[in-house]
Amino acid sequence: MSWIDLLVPRFGPASWGRLVVAAAVGALIAGGYGIIHDQLTYTLGPEYFTRFKFLQFDWANRGQAERLYVAEIGFHATWWVGAICGWTLGRLTCRSPHEVRRPAEILRGFPIILGISALSGIAGLAYGHHRLSQGGLSYWEPFREAYGIQDLEAFARVGYIHNFGYAGAVIGLIAAILIGRRRTFGGNQERKKIDEIAQIRARAGIHGSSPTSCRAPSTRPGEKRETVA
Repeated sequence: MSWIDLLVPRFGPASWGRLVVAAAVGALIAGGYGIIHDQLTYTLGPEYFTRFKFLQFDWANRGQAERLYVAEIGFHATWWVGAICGWTLGRLTCRSPHEVRRPAEILRGFPIILGISALSGIAGLAYGHHRLSQGGLSYWEPFREAYGIQDLEAFARVGYIHNFGYAGAVIGLIAAILIGRRRTFGGNQERKKIDEIAQIRARAGIHGSSPTSCRAPSTRPGEKRETVA
């Protein structure tokens, strides 16, 4: 696929529809992941939301309960990532520059993205614990002063989890693209070999699904095969 085809795709209506469906379903998957993710991190460090995220997403505040507000923040912070991932997977794993795979095939890459994102979040928690044990809290002091944080260690831990999680989404997308392209091009090579064999058989005048189909029919015991003089 050339850069021109990537930037200016020439698709039919069916392929455009597949891309839109993949992006929409990807947004829902990522949004659901964000809801669960932020419920967990809210439990670890509530002030990361009440003193920081609530200000960022103040437009979504309708006086709802904190847990519901956190769930909405989790969805709004991640749905667009899933949409980009779904669209990008669809574009970069095409069978040809003008043929998009089915949405179900495109979305096979999402378990890879979600798995790497989750592992990255766990790595962020471990890294944050290590940094804080080594006196790395000074990096987060400006947040204490700007937002009036009381439990700065819990705030910092959740901050590391979120930062690593976004980095993991990027890494997961790259991994899903590479694996998807390998599957696609591997399948293309297999189909090409089958087509080449079919063409060779056609040129040789061979019909049927196996070489045995061109053999003379066998005779029953006691019967003589007729011959043509």
